[in-house]
Formats: sequence, structure tokens, C-alpha cells
Amino acid sequence: MENNKSSDVRKGPSERFHSCKSYLPMAGSDEFLDSISTLLWSQSNGPHIQSVQTPGGTAAIRMAADTIHSICDESERSTAWVSSPTWGNHIKILRAAGFTVKQYPYNCSGDSFALQFDETLDKLKEAAPGDVVLFQGNCHNPTGLELTDDQWIVLYEFCQDRNLLLLVDMAFVGMSKGVDEDFRPFQHLADLAKSAGDSTPWFFAVSYSKCFTMYNERVGSLSIISNSAQLSRDLKAHVKMTARACYSNPPANGAQIINTLLGNEELTKKWKQDINLISLDIQARRDLFVSTMAKYLPNQVPFAIGGESKTIFMRIGLSSAQNVYLRETFGLYNWAHHFNIMTVDADRMEY
Repeated sequence: MENNKSSDVRKGPSERFHSCKSYLPMAGSDEFLDSISTLLWSQSNGPHIQSVQTPGGTAAIRMAADTIHSICDESERSTAWVSSPTWGNHIKILRAAGFTVKQYPYNCSGDSFALQFDETLDKLKEAAPGDVVLFQGNCHNPTGLELTDDQWIVLYEFCQDRNLLLLVDMAFVGMSKGVDEDFRPFQHLADLAKSAGDSTPWFFAVSYSKCFTMYNERVGSLSIISNSAQLSRDLKAHVKMTARACYSNPPANGAQIINTLLGNEELTKKWKQDINLISLDIQARRDLFVSTMAKYLPNQVPFAIGGESKTIFMRIGLSSAQNVYLRETFGLYNWAHHFNIMTVDADRMEY
């Protein structure tokens, strides 16, 4: 145990934590922002990307929405688009920020479990210039459907051509393909933004609750990406003013812990390995669920093809009566059309 001490992500210089009770700046800890900028953007990092620390991913989305709503003309700030289905809080956050919320279809095509991307874009052609278009970055909640790298480029160019404000929400960092691979498509979009002549800025909201198990520490970030360092700085200034009127400044402790981990190359490597193991565990449970379902309920396998998706949630096509039976008989709590695969242990899947 002693030999592994330096590589244990749970260990760190605890004497640093709680050592100072001063307020953080409105934008958050500079050390933390430097660390997560390297994590998120790697070689794509630069002054055209400006970030702030937020109290969780929810606040990051809300700060983006409030900022956009406050600086856009009245005629250009009325509507925000989210997927159907989506995480329920997306709609509440955007409505609270003053937007009318509309939804674009986010469905799979038959048994292939691939996103019907053309259908999604066809609906978004109804969006007006200045509308906000929110997409989940990976592990879509609740479907697990993800855009391919090429589809992210198409979506980005689609929004640029129509002057739509793309807002990407990533809550499941590393739990699809691993930390570095999950961020890679957005690094490429940041490169495209930097090289563009005249571009519409886009926003990247990240929650660190799951990937760092920082739920009650409330740690998130919001990045603003454009082709102009000055434009990104100006938008960051607006976000800071918005934060001042909302929560003033973010909490310090969780950011300190994350910064300590990311500031140590060995701990960072171990953390990424651990996240990858979680991703593999999620996929193994999904695969086992699908094979077990095929054994006992073969008529519902088309719904269970969700085993190919990339999130803890799984759409399985159960009826309301079946959901009630699972809840009352086995204590398996689920929603109308999906449940959390992590609530079922692999060695009890057949039961």
C-alpha cells in the first residue's frame, strides 16, 4: 500500500484545503482555470478561449443563457432549442433565463441505434438567427446517442451559417471514450473557430461532479470560444457580471482539490485510468443487460439495443405496468422509458 501512495488520487496535500477563507474572484480560481483549460483544450488552448469557474454544470448553463439573453437584441433572444428527449433540468434552466424552449428530434434509426442526424438538422432549420441551440457533448441523457466527430463539424458549420449560438453541455466527462477522446471533437471545433474569418461564438459548459465525484462541492466551468480573443474576453466580462448578480463567486474547496490532482502528472494519469475503467464498467453492464434480456424477453431486444449507447441511462421500452412491477418487486426505480444501468450489479443481472 505504501508503494502506491503517490499514485492514489484520493491523496494530496490536505493542508492546502480550507487554509484560506477569502472570496474567490468572480471568474473563479486562476489556478483551477489554468488546469482545466489544459485538460479541456490541450494544444487548442489560446486567448480565443476564455473560461470561468461556476458552481457546477447547472450554473455554467445558466450563466451562458443569462449572458446571451442580456446582451442580445430583444428580437434575437427569444428561443432556445434542446433535444427531445433531454435532461429535464435543461428546459427549466433555459425558461428561468427568459427563453421560450423548443425541441428538436433526437431519435435513433431503427435497430442501428444511430442518430437520425438529418431529421435533427431539418427541424433546426426553423431556428432563427440568435437562437440558442443546446447539445449534450457525450453520453446523451437519456438516450446515449452521440454525434460522430464529423457530425459535430457539420453541426458547428450549420450554426455558423445561420448565426445560431451553440451551447454544448458535457456532464459525463470521460465516460464515453475516455477523458482525452471525449474532449477531442470540441478541441477541433475550437481550432475551426480560431481560424474562421467572421464567426459566431459558442459556449462549452462542463460539470466535474461525476468525473471527480465532486457533487456537493459544486464545481463546473463555462468556456467561451470565438475567432477573436477580444470578443471572448468581452463575453467573459459579461459572464462575470452575470455571476456577480447571481452567486457572486464560486466555492473554493472542490476547485482546490481538482487543481491539486491536475497539477500532478502521476495523479492525472491515474485519474484518467480510473475514469476509463468506469466507462468500461458501464459498457459491460449494458452488454450483459442486452444479452440477458435477449434470453428472457427476446421480443424487447430492439429496444434494448441501447446497449450500444454511451451513458448510464438505458432506454428499454418497458410498459408502465412493467416499470411498476420492477419498482415494487425488485426495488428497481426507473423512469417512463429508461433506467440507470448502474443500479443493477453485474452479478445480479439475471435476477
